[in-house]
Amino acid sequence: MMRRLTKFSKEWLTLSSLIGIAILLVYLWLMTPKELLSLVSLLTPVHIITTIALELLHITLYGVGWWFLLRSIDRHVGLKESLIGAYVSVFGDIMIPTGSITGESLRFIYAVRRLKFKHGSALATIVMHRVLNGITFAFFVVTSYIMLMRRASSLSEYVLLAMATVLLSCAVAIFLLEMPRIKDKLLSTILRGHERRGIKGYLARLVEELAEAVEYLKGHTANLFLSLIALMTQWIVGILIPYLIFHALNYNVSFWLVSFAYPIYGLIVLVPVGIPAMIGVLDVTMMSIFMLLGVDKEVAIAVALLTRAITIPTDMLFTGSITFTTGLRGLIWGRKHIRL
Repeated sequence: MMRRLTKFSKEWLTLSSLIGIAILLVYLWLMTPKELLSLVSLLTPVHIITTIALELLHITLYGVGWWFLLRSIDRHVGLKESLIGAYVSVFGDIMIPTGSITGESLRFIYAVRRLKFKHGSALATIVMHRVLNGITFAFFVVTSYIMLMRRASSLSEYVLLAMATVLLSCAVAIFLLEMPRIKDKLLSTILRGHERRGIKGYLARLVEELAEAVEYLKGHTANLFLSLIALMTQWIVGILIPYLIFHALNYNVSFWLVSFAYPIYGLIVLVPVGIPAMIGVLDVTMMSIFMLLGVDKEVAIAVALLTRAITIPTDMLFTGSITFTTGLRGLIWGRKHIRL
């Protein structure tokens, strides 16, 4: 049965990849940009190497942010082990895009099996990491909007979205930080006088472990701050990638415009379309957002294509090699030979 599931997964990945490529080709065919090839030819090897370096730094900072949170609970957790978990998570999200569910599930499994974390502790670090990431997202959207001083209603809607993200992130953070205080109420609600067996027993243990982990996190505010700084730096590096491509094409664009567009088109990765690397879907979204913000059509297409043409192979080759050489491929395909 597992072989059939693996075979089905690979067949689906192939089919969905072809669907994504078809979406991209149809979009390009409808646009028929005349200056696209001349723009692409402006990119030099120096630009390509710099973009690859920035992309590797980008995904590494993602892992560094998680490492600071892991160290709040266990100060013996090494940076290398944390980064491997982050890389495997990124590879999982590339291969099986399910709105980050795949990546976060792999991180959770990795933290429990490889790092020997309790379930609640692993969950606490991942949730807090997502909360800090949400706050960072909103920070860049709102800050960029203020710097651009635009009044268009369409842009205002994105600012409202950013504010909603801040409120949601804060709500999750407050609930998480209040977990130790409300632990007993949650346990009584879950158990309702029953014994700790089955799923109720697991949920009760998870709540207790989560409350314990939150106590550790609350006692290490410096690590929370450092994690936030790492994530903010990660976003800056991510913004610099398309910004560099714009300038490589000799197109003068504001950093704040790219900073505003970057988190907006990045929201599409939360849609569980199931197409590997969001081929076609994210590309078209990038082009559309840039054009909405006033970028010339041909330039918007060229920047999106070049950015994705460099970052996708870089991410897949780097995170994929880490996943397979560390014996963690079973986390992706569900096999039993995981060396944990």
